[in-house]
Amino acid sequence: MRLVLAICALSCALVFAGSASADSSATNPTVTQVAQNSQFANLLGQSSYKELPVETPKPAQSTGTLKLTGIVATGAFKNLTDPIQWTVVRVASGGVPQAVLARDKKPEATFKLPPGKYIVEGIWKAIVVQRDIEVPEGKPVKLVFNYNAGTVSMKMIPYTGGAPITTAVQWELYILRKGAGSNLQESDRLFLVVAPTQQFSLPEGSYVVRASYGGTSADLVMPIQAGSVYKYTINLYSAKVTFNAPNTDQSTSWQILRAKPDGDGNRRMVASQTGAAPTFLLREGKYVVRVSNGKATAEQPFEVKAAKNTTVKVKLAAK
Repeated sequence: MRLVLAICALSCALVFAGSASADSSATNPTVTQVAQNSQFANLLGQSSYKELPVETPKPAQSTGTLKLTGIVATGAFKNLTDPIQWTVVRVASGGVPQAVLARDKKPEATFKLPPGKYIVEGIWKAIVVQRDIEVPEGKPVKLVFNYNAGTVSMKMIPYTGGAPITTAVQWELYILRKGAGSNLQESDRLFLVVAPTQQFSLPEGSYVVRASYGGTSADLVMPIQAGSVYKYTINLYSAKVTFNAPNTDQSTSWQILRAKPDGDGNRRMVASQTGAAPTFLLREGKYVVRVSNGKATAEQPFEVKAAKNTTVKVKLAAK
């Protein structure tokens, strides 16, 4: 079961292609709304209108018809069959306040409405699309929401040839900002999900997924094209390393540091545990283990080769 731990706000606004006026809707009753590159609403997967008051229009006044459907991308052979959270909002005008007149979660929905101007919001999975529309009396207006999305499925293996990991992996999804490189910002994070595998449906654009397991992580840059299906296997290129030393107990501290210092001259710590003989899952590379049991301490270099589990014996020296 997937557990969504956080949904983060985005600073970008929703942009629409082919925005139709009332006149164009009247002459062309089927209007397609396209979700553009990385354009989500204010809160990913959350309605902008959940706090608005709800009014039920009188049947005698509801002489207009609005029909809504959704497609995953241009050229899709079928309409979406997953639930879509539709919200129809009356535009404030002439002293009449903005209000929600209708909601539904069917993939294809039909609403009877008083003629007038509306904002229609459709949320499919975590993609939010909004548009302005005018509903005339009599002739139905049909809106096709194009979510302009691709689908990504991901799993993780510890090393080449290893079986997929079946316990909890932490998946973080970020928007890829131009020039950001590996410097991912908290404000650009869209999801944090914990599950063995993960699937995202995303508007066309560029993203980064950071997958973490057992204190080890890997980043994957994902360019997404609308209508495409991607299946990724993230390889940690890792191995298990068990440490032991004489006279250790459950209070002994173990720290794993990068062998190569950062620019400030300090080694970066990548993992830590306490215990008599801990085991770490580490990516291929060179490291230093730092161990202390309160009476003695030691630092010892070691190297990790992918798929080769090892035991490292550390010699402690009295402080």
